Amino acid sequence: MEAQTFMLWFQLDRERLADHENEILSRVKTLPGLFWTGTWTTAAEKHLDAGGVLYTTVNSDGSHAVIRLFPSGLLTLDLQRLSAIQLPDRPYSSAIKLRLERMKKHLGKYCLLAKTIPVPVHRSCEPPWPYMITGDERIIERDFTELVFETNSRWQNIKIFKSKQCGNVLYLDDDVMIGESDLVYTETVLGLDRNDFTGKTVLILGGGDGGLLHELVTRTRPAFVTMVEIDEEVMKACRTHMRSICGSALDQYEGENYKIEIDDCINYMKRATERNATFDYVVNDLTEFSVDKENYGFDYDFATSSVNLELSIRVLSPEGKYLARGNTTSCTTYVAETKKNLQRLGLVFDVFTKYVPSFQEIYCFFEAWKEKAPS
Repeated sequence: MEAQTFMLWFQLDRERLADHENEILSRVKTLPGLFWTGTWTTAAEKHLDAGGVLYTTVNSDGSHAVIRLFPSGLLTLDLQRLSAIQLPDRPYSSAIKLRLERMKKHLGKYCLLAKTIPVPVHRSCEPPWPYMITGDERIIERDFTELVFETNSRWQNIKIFKSKQCGNVLYLDDDVMIGESDLVYTETVLGLDRNDFTGKTVLILGGGDGGLLHELVTRTRPAFVTMVEIDEEVMKACRTHMRSICGSALDQYEGENYKIEIDDCINYMKRATERNATFDYVVNDLTEFSVDKENYGFDYDFATSSVNLELSIRVLSPEGKYLARGNTTSCTTYVAETKKNLQRLGLVFDVFTKYVPSFQEIYCFFEAWKEKAPS
């Protein structure tokens, strides 16, 4: 069962509100009956000290409505029901718009504007949860039909949802990571149209869905690929439920030209710097997080806010390239901070943008390299 909330709002004539308050309130109180039939009973009526009126009404079918009239003339109407109670006519958008027009007509000359979200907001404690937010915190409603898989690893919550448009979609701690629709994400991170991996050594940081490793070993000819992923449970889930992304890359942790290390990327790169190991490409597929450098035994200061970035550059060969996922272009603070960090390290870089279907946003990707000294 889920609660469905229908939200409508109106702008009433403020000048007429002052002169015809009783007439307007009598019409406002009967608005819920124009949306749903049944017997409506006023449960609470409060004239507020700050101005305006608040009504709560209950329907005989168990639904209820909250009406708030503000001194400015803004009128909000929120109606809520359990999903078992059905509107008599569908689709929702047509039915709700008809009811909105009916209400506007009922308010008559007192109503200047009437608006609605023409679909209900869904709330339930049972998956699949339909909502996510964009990088600049706008709501997106997903088309998930079921929760395919869920587990809690030592590190995070792992979910895989079934989407009508995007296939299976991986979420980590309720953040979208990748969907079966998102080959464009993997191709753009790697820059397969501009980078030549032939005979090169590659370090993948994260990449637990297996997409980067799969594309590298099946579409290019690298000398060797090392993938470092801390959470084996992510790999197990994707190996079973997202094989269109990873293929057989996660079936064996070691192959002819690749090896998967179950390890903390920070610790792995720290050990690599200690033995002076470098890679031709470092591919950062991690979600950035803060690191307490003392806990890792670092005895030097970092120049930027990104430990992952700095360590990646330390293990990058002089002629190598750093490839990284960024964030949505709408998350302007993250993108700006990443650019500053790259500049602080004296790196030359490009930024690429692509629309990623399961993210439902334009995403940015970074490619950086060390500036060559003048000859």
